[in-house]
Amino acid sequence: MKKLICFVIPLVLMAAVPASAAYIPDNNGRFVWSGEQKVVRTAIYKKKYKRHAVKRSKGKRVASDANGNRARGKTPPWNMVQVVTVQGFKLTVHPAYAHKFLRFFEILEQNHVRVPKELVGCYARGHHVRGSNHYIGAACDIQSTWNGTIPALYTKEADRWIREAGLYNGCSFGDCGHIEAVRGTHNRPPPLMAALEKFKAMQSTANYQP
Repeated sequence: MKKLICFVIPLVLMAAVPASAAYIPDNNGRFVWSGEQKVVRTAIYKKKYKRHAVKRSKGKRVASDANGNRARGKTPPWNMVQVVTVQGFKLTVHPAYAHKFLRFFEILEQNHVRVPKELVGCYARGHHVRGSNHYIGAACDIQSTWNGTIPALYTKEADRWIREAGLYNGCSFGDCGHIEAVRGTHNRPPPLMAALEKFKAMQSTANYQP
């Protein structure tokens, strides 16, 4: 009698299962129950997921400059200054070298060299070789890639313009478009307070406005 009961119960349970219900494989290689209740839950989950995905896609995108730095407001780092070139875009550099870079962009303007704003980057927190002068605000790039710059900066005239501004040309080591205020790597910037005082004095006597 006990054996008969054991066989009857599974048959009753099988009869209660809808004909359309079954275990089917999902995209993760697992078997899931496709009964009406499971389908409803899956549909609700998908609806919630889509709503959250839309919210994420509407989030604010933070732009990056040519050096890969994300622009997080208009305030430069505490040990840098932000100056505006004659072309109208900003450079973030160490105050000791600001006047040199501004002079360089002024020379480019005088020689009718167009400088795409999106190719310009100076101070950087990363994405350069170890000890790069970008990390101390002593280098600026007009580049899309390593040694990839505007045609005017591959010329002999460009080398003369860079030297006229008191800077060094990256073409000397195969990286045209890279302009730096000091040579080599792992350099230390000059004392900040003295550099700031000199920078402010130069602002009052020249067109170097931050």
